[in-house]
Amino acid sequence: MSAVYPWYEAAPGPDLEQGDIFRALDIPTVRYSNTGASDRLYDDEPEVDIETFDAIVLSQSCDLQKPGFDRVLLCPIWPLGEAVELHPHLGSRKGKNDLRDGRVVAFHLLNQCDLAGFERDFSIVQFERVLDVPKALLQMVAASGQRLRLLPPYREHMAQAFARFFMRVGLPVDIPPF
Repeated sequence: MSAVYPWYEAAPGPDLEQGDIFRALDIPTVRYSNTGASDRLYDDEPEVDIETFDAIVLSQSCDLQKPGFDRVLLCPIWPLGEAVELHPHLGSRKGKNDLRDGRVVAFHLLNQCDLAGFERDFSIVQFERVLDVPKALLQMVAASGQRLRLLPPYREHMAQAFARFFMRVGLPVDIPPF
């Protein structure tokens, strides 16, 4: 008989942890333009947009508890079906297994969730886009209701995949195949 390890739990209140999932989170994003018309790095003042994301906390839980730690790192989460629209190969059996086995380094596959009120299909964490949000803002959003929380060991597995994405080193000359 195998042990049961739940992937998720409902998390109430303002205390944040790595693996907290926020739905429809409004995040200010900055856009710059440069037409080459001047010698300034950017021609105009930056434009600020509000984008809405489902996002997961990547900052470590121990850091989130430190006084003075006031910015939280998150990455967007996309339903697998939406990711397949942009990356059709992820919809194939091989593509899904590549995701499951961690062979698509820019993405991390999260399991389905069947907790009442938090149902989700398979989702993909997009490591290519890191979001930076004030901790106080995220705590305010968290205090307004429950959210989904990714549980150990699955959140540590995700954090390890995030680290692998950033620690890649391309060699100028690799050892040839045997």
